[in-house]
Amino acid sequence: MFPLLREVGRGLGFLGAHALWLLQPLLVPFVPSQRITAWARLLEDPAALERLLTHAEALSAGQALEEAAQTEEWVSIPPDRRERSR
Repeated sequence: MFPLLREVGRGLGFLGAHALWLLQPLLVPFVPSQRITAWARLLEDPAALERLLTHAEALSAGQALEEAAQTEEWVSIPPDRRERSR
């Protein structure tokens, strides 16, 4: 399933990001704005999306979540924003 998700994810990531930006005003009552922004930025960035899909594939193969999270950040956040996002 993940190879298919990986191929589809590459093509639809940018479209999904724009859908999040468009629907953000409607989603804010249910999901914090910072989370929507983080997901949209992740989907817009092909390298970050590739890392996310690689981690998902590794997790499905049995790799521990903590181990996957320590290898790389999924979303690159500028250092000045890192403290505010946590």
